[in-house]
Order: sequence, then structure tokens, then C-alpha cells
Amino acid sequence: MKLSYDYGSLIKELEEEIEDGTLSETSDILVLRSASPISQKMDRTFVQIAEAEGEDADYRPIVDWYYDDLEAERMLAPDPLDSEMDIAEKKKARSDFERDRPFMKLAKVRDVLAEMREWSRVA
Repeated sequence: MKLSYDYGSLIKELEEEIEDGTLSETSDILVLRSASPISQKMDRTFVQIAEAEGEDADYRPIVDWYYDDLEAERMLAPDPLDSEMDIAEKKKARSDFERDRPFMKLAKVRDVLAEMREWSRVA
């Protein structure tokens, strides 16, 4: 039994950022992981089978990513040309960032992509 996790949309996001030149494979990003391991959503029998086959049932999936602190601050900074909608969106994004920041870890884009591609395998 191979454990997997659907990272399709996150992989696509990061690949688009690389294509656009916003990020490179050596860029640092902040990664937010699930508070609970994938085993919490699995039947105990499947967890035991996976563990017996050497799989990491305690794996905590990446649930989101953010730009590093400097880039996030630059993007969330007020701009005199911001519309009311822009201001509201930045305020919400800043709130989300500040809520999640204590739980994020810095990582290289190439490492995050490698992990997500490995776990996104077909079971």
C-alpha cells in the first residue's frame, strides 16, 4: 500500500510561479503543514498495513505555502493606488498570514516540489 496525497493544485501553482519568474527552484518559501497526520483520516487497519510496509503514516501534508516574510510584507503593504477591494483583500491576506506564520517553516521551492511530487504519486 502506497500512501499518497493530492498535491496537484499546489504543484501547478508553484510551477506557474517558476514559469512567470516570480520564484525559482532555489527561492525560499514558507510552508504550512496540516496540524494532524494523514493517519488520523485513515481506518486503523490501513494505517497498520501502511506502517508494516514502511510508509510514513505520521506524515503531515503541506496544506499551503506563502512567499517568504520579506516578499509577503512587500505584497501586503498598503499602496496609495489600492482600491477598496484591494485594501479588503490585503487585510484578509495579512490576517491569514499572521494567523498561520507561527506554524510555517522556510523551505526551498525545489525541495517542496520534490516532496509534493513524491507524495502525489498514484497509490
